[in-house]
Amino acid sequence: MESMIVDMKTGKSVDVCFRELDISDVRKFGLTTSNGWFHWEKEFKNELNRVFGLFMLGNNKDIQGVIAIQEWDHSQMVHIALMESAPHNQFNYPNQQYAAVGKNLLSFAMTYSLSIPSFEGFVGLMAKKNYNEEYYTKLQAEISNYIDGRPYYYFETSFSNSLAKHYLPGGVTICPN
Repeated sequence: MESMIVDMKTGKSVDVCFRELDISDVRKFGLTTSNGWFHWEKEFKNELNRVFGLFMLGNNKDIQGVIAIQEWDHSQMVHIALMESAPHNQFNYPNQQYAAVGKNLLSFAMTYSLSIPSFEGFVGLMAKKNYNEEYYTKLQAEISNYIDGRPYYYFETSFSNSLAKHYLPGGVTICPN
């Protein structure tokens, strides 16, 4: 079983894959604020970030989501610098095309963390909005501290294992070229 997102028109699962992106992909996929995305060019310029795109398996042209992660050796965890569903996949988009993109991106970070023995699946992030704060709490994230008044959340090993097995049951699929 591959990892999957859900087609909102049909309700059917669609297999996905991931591939590492570089700064040239900002233009290639239109990852700009004028196209409804966060400021991804900034994330590519941060040398700590590794940026990955989520695609439908067999379709490397239409990006469905993006995640920037960092390996925090000092905290033994993967830090999510930024993650975002494509504008057409966001829950408040009137004709949302695919659901579960965010959970697949989060599961990707968890799987990545689980692949580093000393990290043990620990993943941390800072919520962008109040909605996300509620969302991460519902996903069993714990607050570790506050940074500039915003909560910093983390997911521990057992939850990372559980979510990764649910959304990426076959592991992470790397997109074929």
